[in-house]
Amino acid sequence: MRKGSDDGSELDTVEVAKPKPPTARAAMALAKSRAYQDAADAPAMLKAYVTDLANFTAWRAANGLADGPTTPQIVGAYEARPVSEVVT
Repeated sequence: MRKGSDDGSELDTVEVAKPKPPTARAAMALAKSRAYQDAADAPAMLKAYVTDLANFTAWRAANGLADGPTTPQIVGAYEARPVSEVVT
C-alpha cells in the first residue's frame, strides 16, 4: 500500500507467507503428473492421436455419420464396434 499520494513515497512492506513445501506424497504425485504430461506430448503419442482421429473419422464416414460435433452416443457406438472393425 502506498503511503500518501502519488508523490513517489515508499511502499509499505507486506509480509507474505511462504508456501509450505509439499509432503513426500504430494511431491510424488506432482512428479507423476509431470511425467504423464510429458508422455502426452511425446512424438509417438502425437502420432497415435492422429491415427486414432483418422480411424474415427473413417468409421464415421463408413457409417453415414456426417462430420461435426460428436455426441456421447456416437463415441459409445465407435467404442462398441465389433473387433473385426478395429484398425490396428
